[in-house]
Amino acid sequence: SVVFVGAYLTSVEQLDGVYLALIVLISLTVFESAVPLALVPIFARHTKNAVDRLEAITSKNESDGTQHLKGVIQQIQLHDVSYSYPAATRPALEKLSLNIQAGEKIAIIGPSGCGKTTLLQLLMKEIKRTSGEIRVNTTDINAISSQSMYAHMSTMLQHNHFFSGTIKSNLLMANDEASDEAIQKVLQKAQLNKNLEDPVFEKGGNLSGGEKQRLAFARLLLKDSDLWIVDEPFTSLDVQTEKILFNTLHEEAANKTVVMVTHSLADLDRFDRICVMLQGQIVECGTHQQLLAKKGL
Repeated sequence: SVVFVGAYLTSVEQLDGVYLALIVLISLTVFESAVPLALVPIFARHTKNAVDRLEAITSKNESDGTQHLKGVIQQIQLHDVSYSYPAATRPALEKLSLNIQAGEKIAIIGPSGCGKTTLLQLLMKEIKRTSGEIRVNTTDINAISSQSMYAHMSTMLQHNHFFSGTIKSNLLMANDEASDEAIQKVLQKAQLNKNLEDPVFEKGGNLSGGEKQRLAFARLLLKDSDLWIVDEPFTSLDVQTEKILFNTLHEEAANKTVVMVTHSLADLDRFDRICVMLQGQIVECGTHQQLLAKKGL
């Protein structure tokens, strides 16, 4: 419209050609600012969705407990615990009972899909039981705040998350008061030859599978907590390094309570008890020698 009207006015000598060029350039400049405004609703919707997700994470869960654990975790009792995932045809756990005492080293073994990881998620308060009873010391786990549970717990899972930053910043999440010397020591114990300021990409994108597991192990060691929950810790490592780190884990956890899920049957004789799971239930539980003598599953 500007060009057509301006061209007409110029042809009848009512507008100087210089002004026509000026008006056209002004119109183009205005549109350069106006066109991105059409994207504002899209950006606004994405931003609102992101804020909603953040609020869901950071806001207090009304169903979360309010009690705080005092002292160390002396025992964890699970009695007839069942859990079913939404729309699942059968329960992931069914009437499972287990008594974990302070200082015990318990290995959870069994075929894939038998409920081992689900059991760990219940202990970490990631999910809530469908039925049954879980008590930490003498308190129902649902009455204990998640923050209080996390303060007494160190975890190393199959998939560990790392944030964009450095080796040091990712380890400080476990213990923000740790000195550089303490961080360097846990890196050495984890057999991870990295400098504190070496970069880490989001989700550990620049780390190999073995480096991720060793960094997660270093983070586990740095947090001095009562209960260690470990899920398939060293599956991406060579046999020699795996053996070294298993030795380190047992040495560092000498006075800790350890619940470990593993498919590896090596070194199980170092655990106080081995619990064998099948189809959501513990079908055998005992020492290494007891289970060998029983010749069961």
